[in-house]
Amino acid sequence: MATIIKRKKAYSVIYNYTDENGKTKQKWETWYTQKEALKRKAEIENGQLNGVFCNPTNMTIEEFMHDFVTMYGESQWGVSTYDGNTGMIANYINPIIGHLPIQERYFWKK
Repeated sequence: MATIIKRKKAYSVIYNYTDENGKTKQKWETWYTQKEALKRKAEIENGQLNGVFCNPTNMTIEEFMHDFVTMYGESQWGVSTYDGNTGMIANYINPIIGHLPIQERYFWKK
């Protein structure tokens, strides 16, 4: 279950999750409107109840693309498609956004 705490002008959604090592951890997510915080709280609780909640991770886009190509591309793409896609990933995606975490949320104060 998740809770919401107001901190100055922001709202923090707090929930517990189990990491890949089996340890229970606490996660704080900051939102700048109560409506956004309530929406995120409902998403978290719904995901946890239905068993589809995605635990927070520090995986980058580059790591995700590598895993995707390994799992899907090698078995589903032809040789030329595989070469072309891996080349585009290596030359265009990874240098620009490959270092960004997948689950990072960027917030701007309104």
